[in-house]
Amino acid sequence: MENLFIISCFILLVLTCFYVFFTYRLLNEAKQANEISRELLEKQLRLANFPYLYCDLQHDIHAGQTILTIYNIGNVPTYDIHVSAIGVYTEEGMDIPTFLRTFVHPKYRKYPLSADKVGYYGVRNSARCSILPFQKSLSIAFAFPTRPIDVYILLQYRDILSKNYQQEYCFSDFEDKGDYRANILEAAEFEPIERFHLYHLDDAKYPESGEPVPYHISDFIELWNHSISYRFTTVYSEEGDPPQEVAEI
Repeated sequence: MENLFIISCFILLVLTCFYVFFTYRLLNEAKQANEISRELLEKQLRLANFPYLYCDLQHDIHAGQTILTIYNIGNVPTYDIHVSAIGVYTEEGMDIPTFLRTFVHPKYRKYPLSADKVGYYGVRNSARCSILPFQKSLSIAFAFPTRPIDVYILLQYRDILSKNYQQEYCFSDFEDKGDYRANILEAAEFEPIERFHLYHLDDAKYPESGEPVPYHISDFIELWNHSISYRFTTVYSEEGDPPQEVAEI
């Protein structure tokens, strides 16, 4: 009788352990399924609210302005648009002392402007716009002191969920007419990224979070720190801040 009782207890213990293990496995699988479902829903929500933007750049010879046009071809507006622009020159085309004497206001000619490791330097600028509705375009006129050989653009913007996204363009003057063509384009990613705060009166700094910086951002920051603000040039006293215009696509 005692042996039967021990065997019964052992069988009950095995069944209980099996039940606990099976229940734990079911709960764990349900948790994983819920996490996957939540991630898919969040991704679908981001995709549904993701603003699709692209940029074009033209130079107005008569006005002496370089005009960046941002197109929102998506179905939702985009918010808090921040554009950082660098008009690039080379020491081979014009050395820095000549550039400073020719295009920089006298009181700023002692600014420590230097070329980067490949001989590039530039004039930097930035612009902001609070909202760009869908199926609209935003035109920003950048006044560079003389026509750049390249124009680098870092475009940062937010969706309705305040997630930040970015694109980078490099426009080069390839055509005899003076039109710019994009020869580097960092495509928009669905994954949000930390916003980089660049101001045309300050050198750019890497984020204190210590997270890895994308290589194209690192190159952009390097060139930004080898540039001078357009407000230090003679163009600023003549033109002021660049105008902006929103229009239908």
